[in-house]
Amino acid sequence: MRNGLYSQIVLKKDFIFERKIAALTEHELHMHDLLEVSILLENKVRYRLSDRDAAGEPGDIFIFRPFEAHWNLADSEDSPAVWIMLLFSPSVVRALPQGCSLLAPFYTMEWNPLIPSVSEEARLIRQAACSALQEQQKMLPGWEMKQFLYMADILVQIYRYFMLQQSHERQAESIEGIVRSIEYLLGHFAEWIDMTQVIELSGMKKTWFYKQFHMLTGLTPNEFVNKLRLQYAIHLLKHSDKTVTDIAFECGFHSVSYFNKLFKDTWLLTPRTFRNHAQ
Repeated sequence: MRNGLYSQIVLKKDFIFERKIAALTEHELHMHDLLEVSILLENKVRYRLSDRDAAGEPGDIFIFRPFEAHWNLADSEDSPAVWIMLLFSPSVVRALPQGCSLLAPFYTMEWNPLIPSVSEEARLIRQAACSALQEQQKMLPGWEMKQFLYMADILVQIYRYFMLQQSHERQAESIEGIVRSIEYLLGHFAEWIDMTQVIELSGMKKTWFYKQFHMLTGLTPNEFVNKLRLQYAIHLLKHSDKTVTDIAFECGFHSVSYFNKLFKDTWLLTPRTFRNHAQ
């Protein structure tokens, strides 16, 4: 299933804003390693996921997690849905101050990734996305930098909404501790990870940390790190001419054979075959 659903998307730059139209047409779900934000502008839409559907109203914002199977469907045959798609590589965010914090909402499972139109965050996200598209249409000097700033603002608003929701749903100390650990792993996944240090950073006892981490991400910390490493490996396989061996070590794997096995177990392809298909 994983290999059949995967879409190999190669962006010409690290992020794009694009105006999209969805009709009421059934389509196979797809997934990719990029991060995606949907800003619904007109009419209603159904966000179809592998395990559920979510209804979207104009002004709603929906966040698609990496490797999450999804598709957008208009809610009515007579009313195509119009939305702005923000698609970006996680690598573009890591250069921002505290950029890894902004990635946390895209890697946690225990929250509803739909930001309703009535929220202040959704209003600001919609405003930034529309301004980013206008910059692209006018193409005045410095328009790409302006787009980048609008993208950063969108991610800040998503992060603020995410943290607000989590503080309402569970003890603030627990969520902040897990988010700190997620931020650390997002920023250091290519290095040797001392999990004891990560647990200490969360401020939790070991058993409670592992329980809360799995509850929030759906993964163990080691599975989470491997997922990040594989995601970075996919990026390098598509965007660099480095050897598979060099990529394995750069992503934090200490064994090329283990990297090859984990990659094939996940995508049903070897890294080399994956690269050939991507090219």
